[in-house]
Amino acid sequence: MQKCSKSDFRSLTLFAAITLLAMSAVLPAFADNGSNSPGASTVPNPVSQGNPTNIRFEESGQAPHKSLGGIYVFSPTAVGNIVDATVTKCPMPVSTSGDYWVLLTNPGGLVINYFIADTVLNNGMVSVPFGTGAPVVITPSNSAKVGPGDASTGSLVAIPAQWHKLTNTAIQGSELPVQPATQNTDNTNNLGAYTAISCGVETTTLTGLYQTPVDFNVNKPVGGEIMSVNTVALVIAGLTTSGIWMVPAIASVAGVGISIYKFQKNN
Repeated sequence: MQKCSKSDFRSLTLFAAITLLAMSAVLPAFADNGSNSPGASTVPNPVSQGNPTNIRFEESGQAPHKSLGGIYVFSPTAVGNIVDATVTKCPMPVSTSGDYWVLLTNPGGLVINYFIADTVLNNGMVSVPFGTGAPVVITPSNSAKVGPGDASTGSLVAIPAQWHKLTNTAIQGSELPVQPATQNTDNTNNLGAYTAISCGVETTTLTGLYQTPVDFNVNKPVGGEIMSVNTVALVIAGLTTSGIWMVPAIASVAGVGISIYKFQKNN
């Protein structure tokens, strides 16, 4: 049996240290982040006046998440209790005046919900554009589902949707079917903070109530021109959303460690 030389021992120690360092840097992204609701974000944020953004609801450590009250967006002109601080959280809070919208199926005019499953990589997500003033699609990814009613039995692929502007303090049966004057009127024409929000239940027993407001700011274009999207920020946002990129990263670090070990062993 060949004995391990001091050089071999040092090489193995170096390899182990590099591997542990890499694992400690990337594994936290797989961990339960302890959030009490799905993550919520918008890309881009801030938004240049008159331009759209993408609203995203993402898996957190409390998954699965099952929305019940639909997806709403409140403009800066909306007045009222937008965020419900009570333990009820659903149905959605309403605005007493100003512009706000709810996402409905197109056609059909039914309130759209989402279901984000508990995945291994913690990367389930749904995404929908806002501010296009035109029909949109809501897109689920990584085992998430979308659809009217109980979204846990909904679609794994994108479905057509439309933003419906509400004309009173809550969405009522009298507002359906959707009237042409109120559908596809979503916009970012008002300067200030818009709020996208959803509510529902979560955890494995689907008993924990949650509400997820996320603000995005609408600013004037700088110098009369729309500023370009920060692609670096979008890449970083994508990396933090999905853990898939970590697999080749860990493999690369391990490969470097093995190469160093072999080099020192041969010398």
